[in-house]
Amino acid sequence: MIESAAVRWALTVVLSIPVAYHLLHLARSSRHEPETRLSQIAHLLMSASMIAMLWPWGGNIPAWPQAALFAIAGGYFLACALRPMQTEPGSTLDRLHQTVSLWAMAWMLVVMPMAYTADPGGSFTVAHSHHSADRTVIAMPLNPDIKQAIMMITIVLACYFILSTTHLLVTALGHRSKAAAASHGLMNVAMVAMLVMMI
Repeated sequence: MIESAAVRWALTVVLSIPVAYHLLHLARSSRHEPETRLSQIAHLLMSASMIAMLWPWGGNIPAWPQAALFAIAGGYFLACALRPMQTEPGSTLDRLHQTVSLWAMAWMLVVMPMAYTADPGGSFTVAHSHHSADRTVIAMPLNPDIKQAIMMITIVLACYFILSTTHLLVTALGHRSKAAAASHGLMNVAMVAMLVMMI
């Protein structure tokens, strides 16, 4: 959970746009290919999951099943990206980006509850975490090497999504599907914000 109410509301509004966009497209895409529908569902679930991460009630949703779902979905889109025959130019990069996005979601869901640090008084604090029922089990100081590895991976992911966001927002200006590019760009903006707050 993010402590600042203003940031929570701002990111909730940002993520509500992709949620609405993908719900609308799912309602209209009954004749689309299964992969296209799965992509829409994946983006919808990622946006909804990030909204849940922002609020205290999100801690009541088990993190590990969500992480497993996103990890498996990422593997599916990676397999699609590696297929020998691609029907559309750029589709491989799109699927690889979706794979990274899904695995980044799984990463955040797994790592956030571990992001506890001991303060001088011996209690544990975290700025961005799930208030889950098993908090007392995982609220412990992490090995410095593990903490450094977590931070480095998080920084790499944040840098990737910053570059990806720039690309998507520029693409939105000249792309025939401006709404799709803008929606994905907004998801990336939220992802960057949440990753940065984990660093």
